[in-house]
Amino acid sequence: MSCASNPCPRRLGAGVRTHIVRLPAEHIEEIAGIRCTTLERTIIDCARIMPLEDAVVLADQALSLGADRGLLLRMLDGMAGYRGVVNARRVVELADPRSESVAESRARLLFHQENIPLPVPQWQVMTPLGPRYLDFAWPEAMLAAEFDGKVKYFGEKPTDQALYEERLRERHLMELGWRFVRLTWTDLDNPPEVRQRIKTALSRAAPLHTTVRSR
Repeated sequence: MSCASNPCPRRLGAGVRTHIVRLPAEHIEEIAGIRCTTLERTIIDCARIMPLEDAVVLADQALSLGADRGLLLRMLDGMAGYRGVVNARRVVELADPRSESVAESRARLLFHQENIPLPVPQWQVMTPLGPRYLDFAWPEAMLAAEFDGKVKYFGEKPTDQALYEERLRERHLMELGWRFVRLTWTDLDNPPEVRQRIKTALSRAAPLHTTVRSR
């Protein structure tokens, strides 16, 4: 928690650490009558102290909510020498608003750290069912990586309907020549295996191309 003065510890509760800083006026906004740091400043403060993976997940979501990457980088330029600013800059450079879940953010960071050729997130493919989006795509290889979480099959729709729709979607994409590597939460804890699976799939001859474009 960043504060302009040292508050009473009893007001904050156990486990809350305060950081006394002087905040420029443009780094503060008022929400429902409460003075807060702006979305951009909040991301920077979190990215300075959080583990890389957690900070990238947070930054992805902030960018999708409208945080301005250019403003973030300008703010970091003005904070040269501050503790953790180098880490925060790395987080901002790695962040991508196209990640639609924590799992997709973690997978994208895994690809980066394992030196896997970076895919395009949310790649659009036109199918007989209309446009469909792939979590990650290597278009030249006609390869997609899709994340299979429980929410996909045990979310708002009945499980049998969700499974049917996913199989129908995958069938149409495979008939267009797309191949799939499917990932789960367990896979994200085994980066070398993910790297091997994707690099093996990328090394195989790509089928004929079809018309695709990114979102």
